[in-house]
Amino acid sequence: MDPDVEIATNVRVVMRDGAVLRADVYRPRVDRRLPALLLRIPYNKELAQSYVYAHPLWYARQGFVVVVQDVRGRYRSDGAFYPLRQEADDAVDTLAWLGTLPFIGEAVGMYGFSYPGKAQLLAAARGDPRLAAIAPGFCGSGMYATAFTNGAFNLAMMVSWSIQLALDEARWQRDRRACQILSDALETLPRQYATLPLRDLAPLRATGRSQFFFDMLDHPVRDAFWRDLELGAGGFEAIGVPGLHFGGWYDTFVSETLRTFEHLSGREDQFLLVGPWLHLPWSPWVGETDFGDAARCEIDEVQVRWFRHWLVDGGRGELDLPRVRIFVMGRNEWRSEAEWPLGRARDVTFFLHSGGRANSLNGDGSLSADPPGNEPADMFAYNPLDPVPSLGGHSCCFPHQAPMGPCDQRAVEARNDVLVYSSRRLEAPMEVTGHARVRLFVASSAATTDFTVKLVDVHADGRAVNLCESVFRVGQATSPGRLLRDDEVRELAFEVGVTSNWFGGGHRVRLEVSSSNFPMYDRNLNTLSPSDEWSAVVATQRVFHTAEFASALILPVVG
Repeated sequence: MDPDVEIATNVRVVMRDGAVLRADVYRPRVDRRLPALLLRIPYNKELAQSYVYAHPLWYARQGFVVVVQDVRGRYRSDGAFYPLRQEADDAVDTLAWLGTLPFIGEAVGMYGFSYPGKAQLLAAARGDPRLAAIAPGFCGSGMYATAFTNGAFNLAMMVSWSIQLALDEARWQRDRRACQILSDALETLPRQYATLPLRDLAPLRATGRSQFFFDMLDHPVRDAFWRDLELGAGGFEAIGVPGLHFGGWYDTFVSETLRTFEHLSGREDQFLLVGPWLHLPWSPWVGETDFGDAARCEIDEVQVRWFRHWLVDGGRGELDLPRVRIFVMGRNEWRSEAEWPLGRARDVTFFLHSGGRANSLNGDGSLSADPPGNEPADMFAYNPLDPVPSLGGHSCCFPHQAPMGPCDQRAVEARNDVLVYSSRRLEAPMEVTGHARVRLFVASSAATTDFTVKLVDVHADGRAVNLCESVFRVGQATSPGRLLRDDEVRELAFEVGVTSNWFGGGHRVRLEVSSSNFPMYDRNLNTLSPSDEWSAVVATQRVFHTAEFASALILPVVG
Protein backbone atom coordinates (compact mmCIF):
# COMPACT_ATOMS: atom_id res chain seq x y z
CA MET A 1 0.00 0.00 0.00
CA ASP A 2 1.39 3.36 -1.03
CA PRO A 3 0.12 6.34 1.01
CA ASP A 4 0.38 8.72 -1.92
CA VAL A 5 -0.70 6.57 -4.88
CA GLU A 6 -3.66 4.27 -5.39
CA ILE A 7 -2.92 1.27 -7.63
CA ALA A 8 -5.55 -0.65 -9.61
CA THR A 9 -4.24 -3.77 -11.35
CA ASN A 10 -5.49 -5.69 -14.38
CA VAL A 11 -8.14 -3.16 -15.30
CA ARG A 12 -10.09 -4.35 -18.35
CA VAL A 13 -9.99 -2.29 -21.54
CA VAL A 14 -12.20 -3.56 -24.38
CA MET A 15 -10.96 -3.07 -27.95
CA ARG A 16 -13.18 -2.47 -30.99
CA ASP A 17 -13.08 -6.18 -31.94
CA GLY A 18 -13.98 -7.32 -28.42
CA ALA A 19 -10.46 -8.29 -27.32
CA VAL A 20 -9.78 -7.42 -23.68
CA LEU A 21 -6.47 -5.75 -22.86
CA ARG A 22 -5.47 -5.20 -19.26
CA ALA A 23 -3.74 -2.29 -17.61
CA ASP A 24 -2.38 -1.23 -14.25
CA VAL A 25 -3.38 2.29 -13.17
CA TYR A 26 -1.28 4.37 -10.75
CA ARG A 27 -3.45 7.25 -9.47
CA PRO A 28 -2.17 9.96 -7.09
CA ARG A 29 -4.47 10.35 -4.09
CA VAL A 30 -5.65 13.86 -4.89
CA ASP A 31 -9.17 15.17 -5.42
CA ARG A 32 -8.79 16.58 -8.94
CA ARG A 33 -8.34 15.49 -12.51
CA LEU A 34 -4.75 14.86 -13.56
CA PRO A 35 -2.99 14.39 -16.88
CA ALA A 36 -2.20 10.80 -17.80
CA LEU A 37 0.90 9.01 -19.08
CA LEU A 38 0.27 5.85 -21.08
CA LEU A 39 2.87 3.11 -21.57
CA ARG A 40 1.83 0.23 -23.84
CA ILE A 41 4.30 -2.61 -23.55
CA PRO A 42 4.83 -6.22 -24.73
CA TYR A 43 7.37 -6.93 -21.96
CA ASN A 44 5.11 -7.24 -18.88
CA LYS A 45 3.27 -4.22 -17.52
CA GLU A 46 4.35 -5.11 -13.98
CA LEU A 47 7.94 -4.29 -14.93
CA ALA A 48 6.91 -1.17 -16.87
CA GLN A 49 10.42 -0.90 -18.39
CA SER A 50 11.67 0.03 -14.91
CA TYR A 51 15.04 -1.49 -15.85
CA VAL A 52 15.73 1.89 -17.52
CA TYR A 53 12.91 4.24 -16.44
CA ALA A 54 11.87 5.20 -12.94
CA HIS A 55 9.00 3.08 -11.62
CA PRO A 56 5.45 4.25 -12.47
CA LEU A 57 5.00 5.10 -8.78
CA TRP A 58 7.74 7.72 -9.15
CA TYR A 59 6.00 9.26 -12.15
CA ALA A 60 2.69 9.21 -10.29
CA ARG A 61 4.32 11.13 -7.45
CA GLN A 62 5.25 13.80 -9.99
CA GLY A 63 1.53 14.47 -10.56
CA PHE A 64 0.52 12.08 -13.35
CA VAL A 65 -1.93 9.23 -13.58
CA VAL A 66 0.23 6.46 -15.04
CA VAL A 67 -1.41 3.70 -17.07
CA VAL A 68 0.71 0.70 -18.09
CA GLN A 69 -0.95 -1.75 -20.46
CA ASP A 70 0.07 -5.17 -21.79
CA VAL A 71 -0.34 -4.98 -25.55
CA ARG A 72 -2.53 -7.43 -27.41
CA GLY A 73 -1.52 -11.07 -26.93
CA ARG A 74 1.10 -10.40 -24.27
CA TYR A 75 0.94 -11.37 -20.61
CA ARG A 76 -2.52 -10.54 -19.21
CA SER A 77 -4.00 -9.14 -22.43
CA ASP A 78 -6.12 -11.28 -24.75
CA GLY A 79 -5.63 -11.84 -28.45
CA ALA A 80 -2.67 -12.82 -30.62
CA PHE A 81 0.54 -10.79 -30.73
CA TYR A 82 2.09 -9.81 -34.06
CA PRO A 83 4.62 -6.96 -33.99
CA LEU A 84 2.96 -3.57 -34.55
CA ARG A 85 0.07 -4.96 -36.59
CA GLN A 86 -2.67 -3.92 -34.13
CA GLU A 87 -0.90 -1.23 -32.16
CA ALA A 88 -2.39 1.88 -33.81
CA ASP A 89 -6.00 0.69 -33.46
CA ASP A 90 -5.47 -0.58 -29.93
CA ALA A 91 -3.82 2.68 -28.86
CA VAL A 92 -6.74 4.73 -30.21
CA ASP A 93 -9.22 2.48 -28.38
CA THR A 94 -7.20 2.78 -25.17
CA LEU A 95 -7.11 6.57 -25.47
CA ALA A 96 -10.89 6.57 -25.87
CA TRP A 97 -11.19 4.48 -22.69
CA LEU A 98 -8.93 6.90 -20.79
CA GLY A 99 -11.32 9.67 -21.80
CA THR A 100 -14.10 7.94 -19.83
CA LEU A 101 -12.19 7.89 -16.53
CA PRO A 102 -13.39 10.67 -14.20
CA PHE A 103 -10.00 11.27 -12.58
CA ILE A 104 -8.09 11.90 -15.83
CA GLY A 105 -7.99 15.32 -17.46
CA GLU A 106 -8.11 16.00 -21.18
CA ALA A 107 -4.36 15.69 -21.78
CA VAL A 108 -2.70 12.30 -22.28
CA GLY A 109 0.93 11.62 -23.13
CA MET A 110 2.62 8.39 -24.18
CA TYR A 111 6.11 7.22 -23.26
CA GLY A 112 8.26 4.11 -23.60
CA PHE A 113 11.35 3.00 -25.47
CA SER A 114 12.07 0.41 -28.18
CA TYR A 115 8.87 -1.38 -29.19
CA PRO A 116 6.65 1.01 -27.13
CA GLY A 117 8.39 3.89 -28.92
CA LYS A 118 7.46 2.51 -32.33
CA ALA A 119 3.90 1.99 -31.10
CA GLN A 120 3.73 5.66 -30.04
CA LEU A 121 4.63 6.85 -33.51
CA LEU A 122 1.95 4.67 -35.10
CA ALA A 123 -0.60 5.94 -32.58
CA ALA A 124 0.40 9.58 -33.11
CA ALA A 125 -0.11 9.25 -36.86
CA ARG A 126 -3.81 8.52 -36.22
CA GLY A 127 -4.34 12.12 -35.09
CA ASP A 128 -6.36 11.33 -31.97
CA PRO A 129 -7.06 14.68 -30.24
CA ARG A 130 -6.71 13.11 -26.79
CA LEU A 131 -3.00 12.48 -27.40
CA ALA A 132 -1.15 15.68 -26.46
CA ALA A 133 2.54 14.63 -26.50
CA ILE A 134 4.79 11.61 -27.03
CA ALA A 135 8.31 10.61 -25.98
CA PRO A 136 9.45 7.74 -28.23
CA GLY A 137 12.89 6.51 -27.24
CA PHE A 138 15.48 4.23 -28.83
CA CYS A 139 13.24 3.23 -31.71
CA GLY A 140 12.55 3.39 -35.41
CA SER A 141 9.26 3.94 -37.17
CA GLY A 142 8.52 0.33 -38.02
CA MET A 143 9.73 -3.24 -38.14
CA TYR A 144 11.71 -3.38 -41.38
CA ALA A 145 14.81 -1.64 -40.04
CA THR A 146 14.61 -3.87 -36.96
CA ALA A 147 14.91 -6.93 -39.15
CA PHE A 148 17.08 -5.83 -42.09
CA THR A 149 19.93 -3.52 -43.06
CA ASN A 150 20.22 -3.02 -46.81
CA GLY A 151 18.92 -6.53 -47.47
CA ALA A 152 21.01 -8.31 -44.82
CA PHE A 153 19.22 -9.85 -41.84
CA ASN A 154 19.99 -8.25 -38.45
CA LEU A 155 20.74 -11.68 -37.06
CA ALA A 156 21.74 -11.16 -33.43
CA MET A 157 18.95 -8.65 -32.85
CA MET A 158 16.20 -10.73 -34.41
CA VAL A 159 17.23 -14.12 -33.04
CA SER A 160 17.64 -12.95 -29.45
CA TRP A 161 14.48 -10.79 -29.49
CA SER A 162 12.30 -13.48 -31.09
CA ILE A 163 13.47 -16.18 -28.68
CA GLN A 164 12.96 -13.88 -25.68
CA LEU A 165 9.40 -13.03 -26.76
CA ALA A 166 8.68 -16.73 -27.30
CA LEU A 167 10.04 -17.60 -23.86
CA ASP A 168 7.94 -14.90 -22.19
CA GLU A 169 4.87 -16.33 -23.87
CA ALA A 170 5.71 -19.91 -22.93
CA ARG A 171 6.29 -18.97 -19.30
CA TRP A 172 3.00 -17.12 -19.10
CA GLN A 173 1.18 -20.10 -20.61
CA ARG A 174 3.04 -22.53 -18.28
CA ASP A 175 4.35 -24.54 -21.23
CA ARG A 176 7.20 -26.29 -19.43
CA ARG A 177 8.56 -28.07 -22.50
CA ALA A 178 8.74 -24.85 -24.53
CA CYS A 179 10.24 -22.99 -21.58
CA GLN A 180 13.08 -25.48 -21.31
CA ILE A 181 13.84 -25.35 -25.02
CA LEU A 182 13.74 -21.56 -25.19
CA SER A 183 15.65 -21.01 -21.93
CA ASP A 184 18.41 -23.28 -23.19
CA ALA A 185 18.42 -21.34 -26.47
CA LEU A 186 18.92 -17.99 -24.71
CA GLU A 187 21.81 -19.43 -22.73
CA THR A 188 23.44 -20.66 -25.95
CA LEU A 189 22.76 -17.75 -28.29
CA PRO A 190 26.04 -18.13 -30.24
CA ARG A 191 24.91 -21.63 -31.21
CA GLN A 192 21.56 -20.26 -32.39
CA TYR A 193 23.27 -17.54 -34.44
CA ALA A 194 25.23 -20.27 -36.24
CA THR A 195 22.08 -22.07 -37.45
CA LEU A 196 22.05 -22.88 -41.17
CA PRO A 197 19.67 -22.62 -42.82
CA LEU A 198 18.24 -19.91 -40.61
CA ARG A 199 14.69 -20.98 -41.46
CA ASP A 200 15.39 -24.11 -39.41
CA LEU A 201 16.02 -22.15 -36.19
CA ALA A 202 15.27 -25.02 -33.84
CA PRO A 203 13.97 -23.26 -30.68
CA LEU A 204 11.22 -21.46 -32.63
CA ARG A 205 10.41 -24.34 -34.99
CA ALA A 206 10.18 -26.83 -32.12
CA THR A 207 7.88 -24.63 -30.04
CA GLY A 208 5.84 -23.09 -32.87
CA ARG A 209 6.30 -19.58 -31.45
CA SER A 210 7.33 -16.17 -32.87
CA GLN A 211 6.12 -17.07 -36.35
CA PHE A 212 6.79 -13.48 -37.37
CA PHE A 213 10.52 -14.32 -37.36
CA PHE A 214 10.08 -16.66 -40.33
CA ASP A 215 7.59 -14.34 -42.05
CA MET A 216 10.13 -11.51 -41.95
CA LEU A 217 12.91 -13.72 -43.26
CA ASP A 218 10.79 -14.23 -46.38
CA HIS A 219 10.60 -10.47 -47.07
CA PRO A 220 14.12 -8.93 -47.18
CA VAL A 221 12.93 -5.83 -49.05
CA ARG A 222 10.16 -3.39 -48.16
CA ASP A 223 7.30 -5.01 -50.04
CA ALA A 224 3.56 -5.09 -49.25
CA PHE A 225 4.17 -7.40 -46.29
CA TRP A 226 5.62 -4.53 -44.27
CA ARG A 227 2.79 -2.08 -44.91
CA ASP A 228 0.94 -2.84 -41.67
CA LEU A 229 4.19 -2.94 -39.67
CA GLU A 230 5.56 0.47 -40.72
CA LEU A 231 4.73 4.11 -40.30
CA GLY A 232 6.05 4.76 -43.79
CA ALA A 233 7.44 8.03 -45.16
CA GLY A 234 3.97 9.49 -45.73
CA GLY A 235 2.92 8.66 -42.18
CA PHE A 236 5.23 11.27 -40.68
CA GLU A 237 3.07 14.00 -42.18
CA ALA A 238 0.14 12.77 -40.10
CA ILE A 239 1.99 13.18 -36.79
CA GLY A 240 0.74 16.42 -35.29
CA VAL A 241 1.72 16.08 -31.64
CA PRO A 242 4.86 17.31 -29.86
CA GLY A 243 7.58 14.66 -29.76
CA LEU A 244 10.63 14.14 -27.58
CA HIS A 245 12.89 11.74 -29.50
CA PHE A 246 15.84 10.24 -27.69
CA GLY A 247 18.40 7.51 -28.24
CA GLY A 248 22.02 6.43 -27.89
CA TRP A 249 24.97 6.49 -30.26
CA TYR A 250 25.41 2.74 -29.76
CA ASP A 251 21.73 1.87 -29.95
CA THR A 252 20.59 -0.49 -32.68
CA PHE A 253 17.94 2.06 -33.76
CA VAL A 254 19.98 5.26 -33.57
CA SER A 255 19.96 5.95 -37.31
CA GLU A 256 16.19 5.43 -37.37
CA THR A 257 15.72 7.69 -34.34
CA LEU A 258 17.62 10.48 -36.08
CA ARG A 259 15.76 9.95 -39.38
CA THR A 260 12.43 10.17 -37.57
CA PHE A 261 13.43 13.48 -36.02
CA GLU A 262 14.66 14.71 -39.41
CA HIS A 263 11.28 13.89 -40.97
CA LEU A 264 9.53 15.90 -38.26
CA SER A 265 12.09 18.64 -37.60
CA GLY A 266 10.14 21.22 -39.60
CA ARG A 267 7.83 21.36 -36.59
CA GLU A 268 9.06 23.48 -33.69
CA ASP A 269 7.55 21.08 -31.14
CA GLN A 270 9.94 18.22 -31.96
CA PHE A 271 12.97 17.77 -29.68
CA LEU A 272 15.96 15.44 -29.73
CA LEU A 273 18.34 14.02 -27.13
CA VAL A 274 21.11 11.51 -27.92
CA GLY A 275 23.53 10.10 -25.34
CA PRO A 276 26.43 7.64 -25.72
CA TRP A 277 24.32 4.69 -24.57
CA LEU A 278 23.53 1.16 -25.70
CA HIS A 279 19.96 0.03 -26.35
CA LEU A 280 20.11 -0.91 -22.68
CA PRO A 281 21.29 -0.23 -20.04
CA TRP A 282 21.63 3.57 -20.19
CA SER A 283 24.85 3.89 -18.26
CA PRO A 284 28.07 5.93 -18.44
CA TRP A 285 29.93 2.63 -18.83
CA VAL A 286 29.29 1.56 -22.43
CA GLY A 287 31.00 -1.52 -23.82
CA GLU A 288 34.70 -1.03 -23.04
CA THR A 289 34.41 2.75 -22.58
CA ASP A 290 33.66 4.85 -19.52
CA PHE A 291 32.15 8.12 -20.72
CA GLY A 292 32.24 9.64 -17.25
CA ASP A 293 29.70 11.18 -14.91
CA ALA A 294 28.41 13.50 -17.64
CA ALA A 295 26.92 10.45 -19.39
CA ARG A 296 24.59 9.67 -16.50
CA CYS A 297 21.10 8.91 -17.78
CA GLU A 298 18.73 11.83 -17.27
CA ILE A 299 15.72 10.64 -19.22
CA ASP A 300 13.30 10.54 -16.27
CA GLU A 301 13.96 14.13 -15.27
CA VAL A 302 13.75 15.31 -18.88
CA GLN A 303 10.47 13.47 -19.46
CA VAL A 304 8.87 15.05 -16.41
CA ARG A 305 9.77 18.53 -17.68
CA TRP A 306 8.55 17.55 -21.14
CA PHE A 307 5.16 16.24 -20.05
CA ARG A 308 4.52 18.99 -17.53
CA HIS A 309 5.02 21.55 -20.29
CA TRP A 310 2.58 19.93 -22.71
CA LEU A 311 0.09 18.19 -20.40
CA VAL A 312 -0.04 20.56 -17.42
CA ASP A 313 0.89 23.94 -18.91
CA GLY A 314 -0.74 23.23 -22.26
CA GLY A 315 2.43 24.16 -24.13
CA ARG A 316 2.35 27.73 -22.83
CA GLY A 317 5.51 29.46 -21.71
CA GLU A 318 9.07 28.42 -22.47
CA LEU A 319 10.11 24.78 -22.34
CA ASP A 320 13.26 24.33 -20.27
CA LEU A 321 14.92 22.01 -22.80
CA PRO A 322 17.24 22.64 -25.76
CA ARG A 323 15.80 21.77 -29.16
CA VAL A 324 18.65 19.33 -29.79
CA ARG A 325 20.99 17.96 -27.12
CA ILE A 326 23.77 15.57 -28.12
CA PHE A 327 26.63 13.90 -26.27
CA VAL A 328 29.93 14.38 -28.11
CA MET A 329 32.00 11.27 -27.49
CA GLY A 330 35.73 11.77 -27.09
CA ARG A 331 35.12 15.13 -25.47
CA ASN A 332 32.56 13.35 -23.27
CA GLU A 333 30.34 16.35 -22.87
CA TRP A 334 26.82 17.44 -23.77
CA ARG A 335 26.16 20.18 -26.30
CA SER A 336 22.97 22.02 -27.19
CA GLU A 337 22.13 22.66 -30.82
CA ALA A 338 19.36 24.46 -32.68
CA GLU A 339 19.01 21.85 -35.44
CA TRP A 340 19.76 18.37 -36.71
CA PRO A 341 21.55 17.61 -38.96
CA LEU A 342 24.01 20.30 -38.00
CA GLY A 343 24.02 22.99 -40.66
CA ARG A 344 27.63 23.83 -39.98
CA ALA A 345 28.81 20.26 -40.65
CA ARG A 346 30.52 19.92 -44.05
CA ASP A 347 31.20 16.74 -45.98
CA VAL A 348 34.87 15.79 -45.99
CA THR A 349 35.94 13.02 -48.35
CA PHE A 350 38.61 10.49 -47.45
CA PHE A 351 39.65 8.46 -50.50
CA LEU A 352 40.81 4.85 -50.22
CA HIS A 353 44.37 4.08 -51.30
CA SER A 354 46.76 1.13 -51.32
CA GLY A 355 49.41 -0.61 -53.36
CA GLY A 356 47.05 -3.55 -53.74
CA ARG A 357 47.43 -5.03 -50.30
CA ALA A 358 45.25 -3.31 -47.71
CA ASN A 359 44.64 -6.67 -46.03
CA SER A 360 44.79 -6.41 -42.21
CA LEU A 361 46.83 -4.09 -40.03
CA ASN A 362 49.92 -5.47 -41.76
CA GLY A 363 48.73 -4.06 -45.10
CA ASP A 364 49.29 -0.78 -46.91
CA GLY A 365 45.77 0.66 -46.93
CA SER A 366 45.38 4.37 -46.29
CA LEU A 367 42.87 7.23 -46.34
CA SER A 368 43.61 10.71 -47.63
CA ALA A 369 41.98 13.76 -49.19
CA ASP A 370 43.88 13.10 -52.43
CA PRO A 371 41.90 11.29 -55.16
CA PRO A 372 43.45 7.97 -56.21
CA GLY A 373 45.40 7.52 -59.41
CA ASN A 374 46.16 4.25 -61.17
CA GLU A 375 46.24 1.96 -58.11
CA PRO A 376 45.76 -1.83 -58.06
CA ALA A 377 42.57 -3.17 -56.50
CA ASP A 378 42.59 -4.77 -53.07
CA MET A 379 41.47 -8.40 -52.91
CA PHE A 380 40.39 -10.85 -50.26
CA ALA A 381 38.68 -14.22 -50.03
CA TYR A 382 35.38 -14.26 -48.18
CA ASN A 383 34.55 -17.63 -46.65
CA PRO A 384 31.00 -17.68 -45.19
CA LEU A 385 31.99 -20.58 -42.93
CA ASP A 386 34.70 -18.48 -41.29
CA PRO A 387 33.05 -15.05 -40.99
CA VAL A 388 34.63 -11.99 -39.42
CA PRO A 389 33.40 -11.96 -35.81
CA SER A 390 31.51 -8.94 -34.48
CA LEU A 391 33.34 -6.98 -31.82
CA GLY A 392 30.95 -4.48 -30.27
CA GLY A 393 28.46 -2.67 -32.45
CA HIS A 394 24.81 -1.71 -32.57
CA SER A 395 22.90 -4.91 -31.91
CA CYS A 396 20.46 -5.88 -29.18
CA CYS A 397 19.55 -6.97 -26.55
CA PHE A 398 21.91 -9.10 -24.46
CA PRO A 399 25.23 -7.28 -23.91
CA HIS A 400 27.21 -10.42 -23.10
CA GLN A 401 25.98 -12.45 -26.08
CA ALA A 402 25.17 -9.86 -28.76
CA PRO A 403 27.55 -7.33 -30.36
CA MET A 404 26.96 -4.06 -28.51
CA GLY A 405 28.99 -0.96 -27.79
CA PRO A 406 32.53 0.32 -28.33
CA CYS A 407 35.28 -2.29 -28.47
CA ASP A 408 38.93 -2.48 -29.59
CA GLN A 409 38.85 -3.78 -33.17
CA ARG A 410 42.48 -4.85 -33.51
CA ALA A 411 41.63 -8.54 -33.12
CA VAL A 412 39.52 -8.52 -36.30
CA GLU A 413 41.85 -6.09 -38.06
CA ALA A 414 44.51 -8.81 -37.84
CA ARG A 415 42.56 -10.88 -40.38
CA ASN A 416 43.48 -10.85 -44.06
CA ASP A 417 39.81 -10.82 -45.06
CA VAL A 418 39.47 -7.37 -43.47
CA LEU A 419 40.75 -4.45 -45.54
CA VAL A 420 42.10 -1.68 -43.30
CA TYR A 421 42.38 1.92 -44.52
CA SER A 422 43.79 4.47 -42.05
CA SER A 423 44.46 8.19 -42.27
CA ARG A 424 47.65 9.80 -41.05
CA ARG A 425 47.65 10.94 -37.46
CA LEU A 426 45.53 14.05 -37.17
CA GLU A 427 47.56 17.18 -36.51
CA ALA A 428 44.51 18.87 -34.98
CA PRO A 429 41.34 17.45 -33.40
CA MET A 430 38.40 16.79 -35.70
CA GLU A 431 34.73 16.40 -34.76
CA VAL A 432 32.52 14.10 -36.82
CA THR A 433 28.81 14.60 -36.09
CA GLY A 434 26.11 13.29 -38.40
CA HIS A 435 25.57 10.54 -40.96
CA ALA A 436 28.78 8.92 -42.25
CA ARG A 437 28.62 7.45 -45.77
CA VAL A 438 30.71 5.34 -48.14
CA ARG A 439 30.97 5.06 -51.88
CA LEU A 440 32.61 1.76 -52.79
CA PHE A 441 33.47 0.34 -56.20
CA VAL A 442 33.56 -3.43 -55.86
CA ALA A 443 33.53 -6.69 -57.78
CA SER A 444 33.02 -10.29 -56.76
CA SER A 445 33.41 -13.76 -58.19
CA ALA A 446 30.02 -14.60 -56.65
CA ALA A 447 26.61 -13.81 -58.10
CA THR A 448 25.45 -12.62 -54.68
CA THR A 449 27.50 -11.43 -51.74
CA ASP A 450 27.82 -8.80 -49.00
CA PHE A 451 30.15 -5.91 -48.35
CA THR A 452 30.52 -4.62 -44.80
CA VAL A 453 32.05 -1.39 -43.52
CA LYS A 454 33.04 -0.02 -40.13
CA LEU A 455 34.12 3.47 -39.05
CA VAL A 456 36.83 3.37 -36.39
CA ASP A 457 38.55 5.95 -34.18
CA VAL A 458 42.20 4.91 -33.74
CA HIS A 459 43.50 6.41 -30.50
CA ALA A 460 47.04 7.62 -30.00
CA ASP A 461 47.86 4.43 -28.07
CA GLY A 462 46.66 2.24 -30.97
CA ARG A 463 43.25 1.27 -29.63
CA ALA A 464 40.83 1.04 -32.54
CA VAL A 465 37.34 1.88 -31.26
CA ASN A 466 34.33 1.24 -33.47
CA LEU A 467 31.88 4.10 -33.97
CA CYS A 468 29.35 2.72 -36.47
CA GLU A 469 29.01 0.00 -39.10
CA SER A 470 26.79 -1.25 -41.90
CA VAL A 471 26.36 -3.87 -44.61
CA PHE A 472 25.09 -3.93 -48.18
CA ARG A 473 23.76 -7.11 -49.78
CA VAL A 474 24.03 -7.29 -53.56
CA GLY A 475 23.10 -9.85 -56.15
CA GLN A 476 19.86 -11.40 -54.95
CA ALA A 477 16.63 -10.64 -56.78
CA THR A 478 15.05 -9.86 -53.41
CA SER A 479 17.82 -7.55 -52.19
CA PRO A 480 18.68 -3.91 -53.00
CA GLY A 481 21.09 -4.76 -55.83
CA ARG A 482 20.65 -6.80 -59.02
CA LEU A 483 22.65 -9.95 -59.76
CA LEU A 484 26.39 -9.60 -59.95
CA ARG A 485 28.38 -10.77 -62.95
CA ASP A 486 31.84 -12.16 -62.41
CA ASP A 487 34.30 -9.27 -62.07
CA GLU A 488 31.68 -6.63 -62.92
CA VAL A 489 32.50 -3.39 -61.14
CA ARG A 490 29.56 -2.14 -59.07
CA GLU A 491 29.15 1.14 -57.21
CA LEU A 492 27.68 0.81 -53.72
CA ALA A 493 26.68 4.03 -51.97
CA PHE A 494 25.19 3.68 -48.50
CA GLU A 495 25.28 4.99 -44.95
CA VAL A 496 27.87 3.64 -42.52
CA GLY A 497 25.92 4.98 -39.56
CA VAL A 498 25.44 8.07 -37.43
CA THR A 499 27.66 9.31 -34.64
CA SER A 500 29.10 12.30 -32.78
CA ASN A 501 32.76 11.75 -32.02
CA TRP A 502 35.76 13.95 -31.28
CA PHE A 503 38.87 12.53 -32.94
CA GLY A 504 41.63 13.94 -30.77
CA GLY A 505 44.96 15.20 -32.06
CA GLY A 506 47.19 12.23 -32.85
CA HIS A 507 44.17 10.02 -33.56
CA ARG A 508 43.54 8.43 -36.95
CA VAL A 509 40.37 7.83 -38.95
CA ARG A 510 40.00 4.23 -40.07
CA LEU A 511 37.62 2.41 -42.40
CA GLU A 512 37.32 -1.37 -42.37
CA VAL A 513 35.89 -3.14 -45.43
CA SER A 514 35.03 -6.82 -45.47
CA SER A 515 32.13 -9.13 -46.34
CA SER A 516 30.90 -10.29 -42.94
CA ASN A 517 30.24 -8.97 -39.44
CA PHE A 518 28.84 -11.99 -37.66
CA PRO A 519 26.54 -12.41 -35.77
CA MET A 520 25.45 -8.80 -36.09
CA TYR A 521 24.37 -9.62 -39.65
CA ASP A 522 23.59 -13.01 -41.15
CA ARG A 523 26.14 -14.59 -43.45
CA ASN A 524 25.68 -14.40 -47.18
CA LEU A 525 26.58 -17.89 -48.46
CA ASN A 526 27.53 -16.41 -51.86
CA THR A 527 25.02 -18.55 -53.70
CA LEU A 528 21.63 -17.79 -55.21
CA SER A 529 19.98 -20.84 -53.66
CA PRO A 530 21.36 -21.13 -50.15
CA SER A 531 20.10 -24.05 -48.11
CA ASP A 532 22.74 -25.02 -45.56
CA GLU A 533 26.46 -24.85 -44.88
CA TRP A 534 27.15 -27.36 -47.67
CA SER A 535 25.98 -24.81 -50.24
CA ALA A 536 28.42 -22.09 -49.10
CA VAL A 537 30.81 -20.75 -51.73
CA VAL A 538 34.07 -18.87 -51.19
CA ALA A 539 34.04 -15.53 -53.04
CA THR A 540 36.98 -13.48 -54.25
CA GLN A 541 36.21 -9.83 -53.51
CA ARG A 542 37.83 -6.74 -54.98
CA VAL A 543 37.68 -3.11 -53.88
CA PHE A 544 38.80 -0.48 -56.40
CA HIS A 545 40.42 2.91 -55.91
CA THR A 546 41.37 4.48 -59.21
CA ALA A 547 40.63 7.73 -60.99
CA GLU A 548 37.60 6.07 -62.58
CA PHE A 549 36.51 4.05 -59.54
CA ALA A 550 37.37 6.29 -56.59
CA SER A 551 36.11 4.51 -53.47
CA ALA A 552 35.67 6.94 -50.57
CA LEU A 553 34.50 7.55 -47.02
CA ILE A 554 32.46 10.75 -46.58
CA LEU A 555 32.30 12.21 -43.07
CA PRO A 556 30.25 15.15 -41.71
CA VAL A 557 32.97 17.27 -40.10
CA VAL A 558 32.08 20.12 -37.77
CA GLY A 559 34.56 22.95 -38.25
